[in-house]
This record gives sequence, C-alpha cells and structure tokens, in this order.
Amino acid sequence: MSGAPRMLSLFLALLTVAGVSQAATAQSSLATKSQGGWIGSFDYLSWSVRSSDLEYGITDIGGVQDRGPVGEILTLDPSYDSGFRFAIGRSGVSGPEVLFEYTTFDTASSETYVGPLRATFVSSDNSENDDSDNINTLGVETITPDDRATSATAEMTFDYEIYDIEMAQSLTLTDTLQLRLSGGGRIASIDSSFNVQYTGGDFQTAFNSFKESAYEGGGITAGGDLVWQLMPSIRLSVGTNVAMMMGTVDTRVFIPDDEPGVPTDVEFSDTRMTPVLTMSAGLDMQRQIGSFLVGVAGGYEMTNWFNLTDTRVFSDSHIEAQNSHLVDDLSLDGAYVRFFVMR
Repeated sequence: MSGAPRMLSLFLALLTVAGVSQAATAQSSLATKSQGGWIGSFDYLSWSVRSSDLEYGITDIGGVQDRGPVGEILTLDPSYDSGFRFAIGRSGVSGPEVLFEYTTFDTASSETYVGPLRATFVSSDNSENDDSDNINTLGVETITPDDRATSATAEMTFDYEIYDIEMAQSLTLTDTLQLRLSGGGRIASIDSSFNVQYTGGDFQTAFNSFKESAYEGGGITAGGDLVWQLMPSIRLSVGTNVAMMMGTVDTRVFIPDDEPGVPTDVEFSDTRMTPVLTMSAGLDMQRQIGSFLVGVAGGYEMTNWFNLTDTRVFSDSHIEAQNSHLVDDLSLDGAYVRFFVMR
C-alpha cells in the first residue's frame, strides 16, 4: 500500500466530487444536526505499527570471532495496512451524544536480510564462544549455534481490537468555533507475535526463535475536539483523547538450544496500569440530502500505548536463567477516511 499519501489523494478527490455547498445549505445542515437523531459512520484506516520490540540482528563487518558486533541494528519496519472502524449512536436535541465504536486492525509484515550478521534473538548459552556445552565427553568442540549468521528472516503479526462507548457534549464558543467534550469506557484486545529464523554461519540448521504477547484490558477515556468552521460546509478539527487502562499482559519467549529438546521457553504474566494517548487532525464536509445529513472526512491520527510491549532477554553469560525485563511503548499512526450519516 502507498499509505498516507494515497489516503490524502482519495480524500481530496472526494471533496472535489462532492463540491462545496452554499451557505444556506450549511445553515440547514447545522439546524438539522441540532435537532438530534441517529448517527452512523464507517472509517477506512491506513495504519502502521511502531515498536522497538522488532529488532533481530546487527550487521557485522569482518570475521573476527572474539570481538563485539560492529554495524547497524536490524529492525523489522512494518508497512501501512488496512483497518476499519464502525460507530453508531444517537444525538439528543440538547443533551449529550451517545456513541458506540468498534476498531479493528490486523496486519502482518516480513523481511529477509542476506549478509553477515550477529543474531540478537538468542540466549546467552547460545551466543557464548567456547561454551562448556560445546565440548563433548571426548573433549572435542562440537558444532553448535553461536551468534553469527549469513541471513535472517523476521516475521510479525499484529491484531488490534478496541471497543469504546462514550458520551459527548458540544459547546458553541463562537460563530465558527465549537468544543466537543467526551468521556466513556474502553475494552481492548491486542495480540502480537514475532518470529526470526537464522541460517548459515554458526547456524548449520535453521534456528527459529519467537515471542508472543497478548493484552486484555479495560479502562476509562476522556477527550476534547476543537472544531473550526472554515467554509460554509467544511470544518477543521483537532482532537486529543486520553485513556487509563487496567489490563494483563501475557508473554512467551521461545529460543532453541544447542542441546536438542532443551530450549529456552518461558512465560510471563503481569497486570498493570497503561496510559494511552491519541491525537488527530482532519477535515470534514457535510451537506443535507433530504432528511439525511451526510458527510465525508479525512485526516491523520496517532496513538501511543505507554509501556505496553514486554520482552524477556537472556543476556548473562554465566547464569543462563538471568534475564532482563525490557518494557517499551507501542504506537500506531496513519490516515483515515470517514463516511458518516445522520438522520
């Protein structure tokens, strides 16, 4: 997919086709909206995942075995993919708007690096040079996984589902400026997996490591949107939404070992508070068609889940069970195109 540029082109094309309604039509639309009614919308999303949890190697220069890695860190960079968001609700005559919203985004990415590299997705026992596990009963060093490869293939899958219910109230600040305040509840389910296969070099057979993460949680949200009436039927909106979530993160890390049947295979579960921040900016156009108020909108948004990714890294060369607990953010960003109707 071409991502945000394609979405922007599509939105501009929709605005051109629909045209700009006259001031009288716009006034009629606003009057109809103030009467309240049912609301429905559909969003097409073009998003990408941002996470530091997708590193899998370091490019290596030369062939000196007893030194540290030299080169560039290899990280899987997910491409933009499609998602969808649906909303339905009702707006009162003078009371708050009540809205239910469902967001789904599933994506998968992969890449293969060919060339000398040092594997970072191995345990300390695998990555040691001249480890005692590499010496058999005859005192002969055996061929076992180390940390050098000639190629690596990284694969990632990501599933994202959000359920929101909110109440909102719009306040008129000036003739051309409105403030929409909202608050409600959220349920979230986020699953991800990351697999790396190393081949060549010290890995005489394919070496497959993977890690999985599943998050389930719920919490409360609050937000605000400033809406400017730029033209009779075109508005600019800039919004911020914050959420505080309580949920459980379940992770599993699997790393093969140089001794068949004895892998690193650990699971971890943690219940934590997770803050979430979303910011967005977009344009929308609406017009009255009979008893319906219809419109199209488009823009850009980004969401950051603080301290959601969780990884166990086994890095100690003397205590094989020693591990580091790495926690980082999960981010999503991209464009959206929205079609909405109100009656």
